[in-house]
Amino acid sequence: LSGPGGAFKLLMQDVARFRPSSTGDNTAGTWELYFDGSDVGLSTSAEKIDALALRNDGALLISTMGKASVSGVTGQDEDLLAFRATATGSNTAGSWSLAFDGSQLAGMNTEDVTAAWVDAAAGIRYLAVMDDFNVNGVSGDNRTILAVTSTYAVSIFWNAADAGFPGPIDALEIVFTP
Repeated sequence: LSGPGGAFKLLMQDVARFRPSSTGDNTAGTWELYFDGSDVGLSTSAEKIDALALRNDGALLISTMGKASVSGVTGQDEDLLAFRATATGSNTAGSWSLAFDGSQLAGMNTEDVTAAWVDAAAGIRYLAVMDDFNVNGVSGDNRTILAVTSTYAVSIFWNAADAGFPGPIDALEIVFTP
């Protein structure tokens, strides 16, 4: 991608940010490397980012395609790791913690989180997974969004297939309007 500092290569462990100067039919702007995963321990093929969310405190929530081992924290593909940046860009720095331990839910340890969003005020994590699932007795497929409370109660938030959505959910942002 081309950015203000020149071209850069984006890897599956990285995050780019687009800064628009205009949107709509004539969208324009610049790309920048926001998160360089190799700077903070994400480098193996299993550590490719497959779910990304931004917590309201600014922490990036990341789920990887497989096992991730970063600075004192290990996570699996059903987990969400939290990264609190002290620096972003080509010299990314910060600290890691485990934000969501999917193995606490019966059946979740066989799943791969592919989309996530967090409602911090309500204490709910919204998740989509790669395949058909049965988590804590709740069943669905890759077109289902799960709601998981801070006490790990699970329910179906939305079934995209019922709304005519034809494919798997691989990104997620939820906006509640009054």
